[in-house]
Amino acid sequence: MSIQYFSTRFCCLLALFALSQEILAAQSIILTNPSFEEQTYFADEPVLEDFTHFIDIPGYINPDSNPGTSFNPSSITGWDYTGAGLYGINNDLTAYPFADNGKLPDNKSVAFMQAPGALTQNVSGLDTSKQYWLQFYVNSRSSATAEIGSAGIPNGRVLFNGDEFAPAVPIPAIEATGVRDSEWNFINFPFTPAVVSGDLTFEFTSVDPSPVGGGTDGTLLLDAVSLIQRDPGEIVIQNPSFEASGLGVPFPGYHDIAGWDGGGNVGTQPNSDGTSPFADNGLTPDGNNVAFIQIDNSLSQTIDGFTAGSEYEISFSYNARGGNAPHLNVTLGAETILDTDVSSVEAADNHTVDYLLHTSTFIAAGESELLTFAQTLPTDSGDNTVLLDNVSIRLVGGEFVPGDFNQDGFVDGLDLTQWQGDFGVDNGSDADGDGDSDGNDFLIWQRNMTGTPMVAAVPEPPAWVLLLGAWGLLAGLGSSKRG
Repeated sequence: MSIQYFSTRFCCLLALFALSQEILAAQSIILTNPSFEEQTYFADEPVLEDFTHFIDIPGYINPDSNPGTSFNPSSITGWDYTGAGLYGINNDLTAYPFADNGKLPDNKSVAFMQAPGALTQNVSGLDTSKQYWLQFYVNSRSSATAEIGSAGIPNGRVLFNGDEFAPAVPIPAIEATGVRDSEWNFINFPFTPAVVSGDLTFEFTSVDPSPVGGGTDGTLLLDAVSLIQRDPGEIVIQNPSFEASGLGVPFPGYHDIAGWDGGGNVGTQPNSDGTSPFADNGLTPDGNNVAFIQIDNSLSQTIDGFTAGSEYEISFSYNARGGNAPHLNVTLGAETILDTDVSSVEAADNHTVDYLLHTSTFIAAGESELLTFAQTLPTDSGDNTVLLDNVSIRLVGGEFVPGDFNQDGFVDGLDLTQWQGDFGVDNGSDADGDGDSDGNDFLIWQRNMTGTPMVAAVPEPPAWVLLLGAWGLLAGLGSSKRG
């Protein structure tokens, strides 16, 4: 073997090692009660009249812990509130009046604000040199009638450390009261923080009269908030590290997972607290939670934003329940990414060894692909469980990143300025290759935006007026969550 060959191989191995360490280093910020489950009353539990769970309809907090009012808690765990006091928790029971439409994004509970106010949580541990994704799901009360939106339309905005991600915009109801067919609006804001800690605030600013009857009793709904470290140029994946569920999921952890379609025995668990029956070994790759897929079930999500013919890299961490021998099959569209038997990285009740890490490349066949993780051994083969965390997809190489309209190597505010001038005029800001510059090209810019300090990253209001409100367009990102 020549010295030159050895040197080349060694350098390649070092590069791969460095890349794998970078992937493993991605760290989500742990939020308290991000999916509002920690005070949920579940129908199969005893009713405890001790102000610890939201057990009384319509779900308002009871600020004075007055038993003559209700036995609901006096606040929402982990969140500070300012406003008129008309806020609380609704769950998936049909008797609750505010969360009255759409599929609840994660498990059973959501927060509501019936009047202008704000929910705030202090966030710490941020790295000012890293980009993060702020992800969450929003909706609004539909009405007390069958007509969509007759209750009024709330306006909302999101701030970090006092700076807006985007100005307040209307948030209409997804569908009619009692209908649970459609996904809530999924929002993803990439940003690089200017400070290591600050207040994350979801504000209900005002109500627009309903176009159906003029009602003004609008209610803002919020669920599944997460703050995930992801680099510029990564393809947006909803809830990629399964942190949106938080720690409020009751034993043994089965539930619907925000962003993912999974039937049967799937859910999330903290990996190393000693109470999880499935995630019972190995070091958590990112954050607190990992997903589990028990017996012959799967988790899937339609991923948007690919450029057909371009090369991408996918990575994820995986493991098996202690003592299990599941089979993991991972596909992206028609391509098999991984098909392998899995053994646990160590014995149950040990948490010292890293999860297994898979990294490979693929060529995108189209703009959208269905990503599926499946445990394929049949039920009669035993209680086999796959563990999954930290899913990532990024563009490999290439001189042009979609959204870099001025081709200076960065997707930033200068590209937004160019898009404003090209919007509806020509194809100078055509990120998706359809021959024009339109709202879809803005979404691609937003998805790939290079992290910049928060204040600098937020364009002036006139830029957003062209978009009919930033959230209104961003809502389209959630339309293909499920496969």
